[in-house]
Amino acid sequence: MEIRNFRVKAMDRSGGQVELTVRGVDANQVQEEMARRHMLPVSITEEKALLERFFPGSRRLGDYELIFFFRQLMAMVSAGITIGEAVNILADKITDNKLRGLFGELNTMLSEGRAFSYALEKCSFRFPPLVISFVYQGEHSSDLAMVFGRLITYWERKRNARQKLIDAMIYPAVLMVIVVGMLAFLLTAVVPTFTEVFADFSGQLPLPTRVVISVSDVIREHFWIVLAGLALVIFTAQRLIAGHEEKVMDLASKLPLISSLVRLYGVSYFSLAMGSLLKAGMSVDDSLAVLLTGVYGDKIARARVILRGGRTLRESLETMKVFNDVNLQMITVGENTGKLSEIFQNLGEFYETELDYGLRRLLALFEPLLILSMGVLVGFIVLAMFLPIIQMAVLMR
Repeated sequence: MEIRNFRVKAMDRSGGQVELTVRGVDANQVQEEMARRHMLPVSITEEKALLERFFPGSRRLGDYELIFFFRQLMAMVSAGITIGEAVNILADKITDNKLRGLFGELNTMLSEGRAFSYALEKCSFRFPPLVISFVYQGEHSSDLAMVFGRLITYWERKRNARQKLIDAMIYPAVLMVIVVGMLAFLLTAVVPTFTEVFADFSGQLPLPTRVVISVSDVIREHFWIVLAGLALVIFTAQRLIAGHEEKVMDLASKLPLISSLVRLYGVSYFSLAMGSLLKAGMSVDDSLAVLLTGVYGDKIARARVILRGGRTLRESLETMKVFNDVNLQMITVGENTGKLSEIFQNLGEFYETELDYGLRRLLALFEPLLILSMGVLVGFIVLAMFLPIIQMAVLMR
């Protein structure tokens, strides 16, 4: 078997976090090695080649594909068809080439006697740990249809939240395109005309005029290089962010205006996921383990260590510093009454609504700022072009 490198985040005996590279055949072998070193793994990620990291291919299902995948399975399992038969039928009947390949892989492993959760974990398509944990719990409770329904509900809510953000960003995006288009027109069509007029200018041009002319020359002479450079920067940033969501959220939480929105997003995601996992029958510790690779992964790891030390859930979550006192009191009540899943579900829905309102308030502030910025930039270019003319007029008096 091929020996691969895995990047591991783990908690040592003192509760501190360490990062190290461990070689092994698979994640299970790495877990055994970490247990031998008396460390608790927080996350285990296979180190990939640079090319594979930037071009991961299509081995990941989008939200819509994931919902469609589980809708097909839920319909068949609800009708009394076993999961093995359902996957076998869909492997032949599904028309989407990507999903057909997925069902084919799953069918091969299920025909070998493997569990469905094992097949999801080991197939070449990367399923979120949340999905695998749900399915594993459904297999042991013999109610896969219910689990599929909960997964569909969870992912539809996640997809709808993202769609709300996209819808809210359409108008600012249109304004941004107008701003960029107007600036490009001024710099590539209008400014060169003034440059020809200033060619015979005897004195030195004002600094703003020289800056605008230099920018115009660079864009006109190296337009495709500038465009390719911007595209490369955007593409690289997107790929780097995809692997470091936790660090990006920590950085965003320190920025003005959006720090509160980042907190609302993190709390709503964590609460909804915890509520869904607990409702599926998972223990608190196992639920936290599932969420280690998501938002607040490092904070969850520390909370889990405290929880394993015999402290209450409230005391462990208090160290995350994302829940207020009222939230923590509600969690305590839920823990004492056995209604923890409902409490987390209610918290998640509350913060999801607050996030929606917060986004709308931010966009309402962003739109006039964008229009003001457009006016300032256009005004600066126009003023820079007319400054030499004003100077000439003054000298001619």
